[in-house]
Amino acid sequence: YHDILPSFGNLQKSGINIFPGYGHYRNRIESVWHALVHCEIAKTYWGLTVWWHKIESFRGETMDEFLLFLFILLDKHNFAAFCVVLWYLWYERNKFIHKQVNKDPSAIIIDARTF
Repeated sequence: YHDILPSFGNLQKSGINIFPGYGHYRNRIESVWHALVHCEIAKTYWGLTVWWHKIESFRGETMDEFLLFLFILLDKHNFAAFCVVLWYLWYERNKFIHKQVNKDPSAIIIDARTF
C-alpha cells in the first residue's frame, strides 16, 4: 500500500487542488483512511457487513495497518470480499463527489457479495 488513491489529501500533497473547500470536506484534509473507513458515510456501509465488529475493534490509524489487521483476522474468502467492498466504497465516494446518484448502501453490499 503506497497511499496513491487520489483522496483530497493526496491530491493536495501533490499540488493539485481540484476541489477547494468542497462541501463535506471544507475544513479537513481527506485521507484514504478517512474516505474508506472512518467517515460517517463509509461507516453506514460497514455497519451492514459481518465485519463491522472487527472494524470497530481496530485501534490503528493508517490504511496499511488496517488492511494488515484484517488480513490476519479474516480468512482468504472474507478478505477478498472485504476488498471488493472497499472498491465499491471508493466508486460510490467518487459518484458522491461528482454529484451523481449513489446506490443505497444495502444494494452495494449485495452487489459486492454477488461480485
